[in-house]
This record gives sequence, C-alpha cells and structure tokens, in this order.
Amino acid sequence: MLTLNMSINLSLTKKIKTQQKTFADINKFRRYLAQQGETKQIHEIPVDQLDHYVARFILSLTKPEWSDYEPSSAF
Repeated sequence: MLTLNMSINLSLTKKIKTQQKTFADINKFRRYLAQQGETKQIHEIPVDQLDHYVARFILSLTKPEWSDYEPSSAF
C-alpha cells in the first residue's frame, strides 16, 4: 500500500520527468528549426508556417536505430 508521502513523491517525480521530456523535445524542435534556416523564436513564427514545420518535423522522426516510428506512436 502506498503511503501519502510515497504517493506525493511518485507524483512529483512523474511531473519532473514530464517537464524534462518536454524541454528536451522542445530543444529538438528548436534544433530542427535552426537546420531549416529558421531564426525566429517558436512563438514568433506565423501559424501556417509553424504548422508546416511541425508536420515536417514529425515526419523526420526516427528511432535511435534509424527505423521509422509507427505513425500512432510518435506522440
């Protein structure tokens, strides 16, 4: 049985890991944008153009062993 402290610790650990993963993913996207020659901050890119970048970024994702992700597992 989980105690309250254990439950809180698990919750905080999950939150921290989620934040770390989110920051890592955003940094990957920023590097992708830089490779595409984009110099604007993400929030400054027009929506149409950002949509294009996101779609191309998702299509470019590969697993570490260079095989493609199944479309439903990339998110």
